[in-house]
Amino acid sequence: MKTLSSDKIVSRLVYDAVFLAAALLLSALETIIPLSSIPIPGFKPGLANIAVCAACFRYAPVDAWSVSLARCLIIFLLFGNPVSLVFSLFGSVLSLVAMTVLRSGRISHHFSFIGISVLCAFFHNTGQVLACVIMLGNHAVSYFPVLAASSLVFGSVTGLILNLLHSSVIYRNHDRLTS
Repeated sequence: MKTLSSDKIVSRLVYDAVFLAAALLLSALETIIPLSSIPIPGFKPGLANIAVCAACFRYAPVDAWSVSLARCLIIFLLFGNPVSLVFSLFGSVLSLVAMTVLRSGRISHHFSFIGISVLCAFFHNTGQVLACVIMLGNHAVSYFPVLAASSLVFGSVTGLILNLLHSSVIYRNHDRLTS
């Protein structure tokens, strides 16, 4: 395993900070987007996943974990409550596990960012339903099909955006900064 020089570590930390800032901005944007036309209580489109996935595929899963978990905590401190933090953490952890598995090995070569985003959105929603079941009981499972459908729709949207950012943000100068 190669070790990074201190300049490359600093560059990587700066990029992680930029990805965190982007994730926070996208999360804040989600709080002001009028979603009243979408009849799913507590629904958010998951735009912050764009920055988290970009961090994962530009560098490594550890960068995505750092960005995502820091985003959860900061959004909780700014906008949330303990229940929203639990839901966010359960969803984020399951999504990050899926992203880590997809990123490792040769699996990611079989998926576009659309497929990766849909799967991560699905696991995020699975984590949130699991948190709801733990906190409120089994009746929350009936809500899962609606969330699974939203995973397909909005995971595709974030995946399309990631595909557009692919060459300019995710893989640009990748070898120079990671080797």
